Amino acid sequence: MKKIGVIGLGYVGFPMLVALASLTKKNSNIFDVTGFENKDKEGIKKKNLILNNKMPISSNDLNLKKKFKKICNKNLIKINNDFKEIKNMDVIIVSINFDYKKKKIFKNLESLIKNIFSRVKKDSLIIIESTLIPGTCDKICLPIIKKILFKRKMSLNNVFFGYSYERVTPGENYLKSLMNTGRNYAGYNQAACKKIEFFFKKFFQKRNVRNFKFEKLIECETAKIIENSYRSLNIAFIHEWMEFSNSQKLNLSKILSSIRVRKTHSNIMRPGLGVGGYCLTKDPKFSIESSNKFFKGKFKFPLTKNSVV
Repeated sequence: MKKIGVIGLGYVGFPMLVALASLTKKNSNIFDVTGFENKDKEGIKKKNLILNNKMPISSNDLNLKKKFKKICNKNLIKINNDFKEIKNMDVIIVSINFDYKKKKIFKNLESLIKNIFSRVKKDSLIIIESTLIPGTCDKICLPIIKKILFKRKMSLNNVFFGYSYERVTPGENYLKSLMNTGRNYAGYNQAACKKIEFFFKKFFQKRNVRNFKFEKLIECETAKIIENSYRSLNIAFIHEWMEFSNSQKLNLSKILSSIRVRKTHSNIMRPGLGVGGYCLTKDPKFSIESSNKFFKGKFKFPLTKNSVV
């Protein structure tokens, strides 16, 4: 498990690339890291930026900048717009931005899966860490993977496929949050789970993190959506009462402090600017899209839906 490929060098993939290339043991680098981007205008631009020691994303994390500069000076990463090199990777991490509103997003995902699995070697580990609509791995990815591998006279028992969504906190400690926050994960089978656990052991080294294993891929996909929907709902709820309190000139801070005295209510959220950011305004809507695309619209998710209207 030496050669690692990171597909997608945006706000999750790029810090992951830096993190992997920065890991050492006894003064030697643990991984040989390659970043992959599409051979289009945007992908070529990112490649050129990185090769010229410039970050392809904006960040105020000084540690991320410092680590990136160090690995550039030591030539510790390779950037590739050609996916042929995937055949040499022991581990492939998929960090593309999955925005279901974009045209042909599912076709693009299908094309990427075909591109990867038409090249992967036996015993390689493939982890998708993009936020996905619950059901995507089972309903879209796995049928394609099985078909491609069958044509290659292989099966899912010859590779290790899993899902483990990213967990990063934007801001000054962006890279630190990525390297020190435990992951939720699921594998296609128990062998894949064990392979993911082995990779995480190398990645987190001896840092005290707790990783959480799911038995089903869709459980892990759902965990990500619930995680951000929970925050979105709570922020929207308190924002609603903030608007009422402001209109009536009420001291909402005092009201909330009185409620928080009770242990059962001590975690009630304080008011802020409302629901914002990239993930919180997007991820809750994945629940509706999942219902419509995979479950015939059976589940309506009215509370989740209204939190981001």
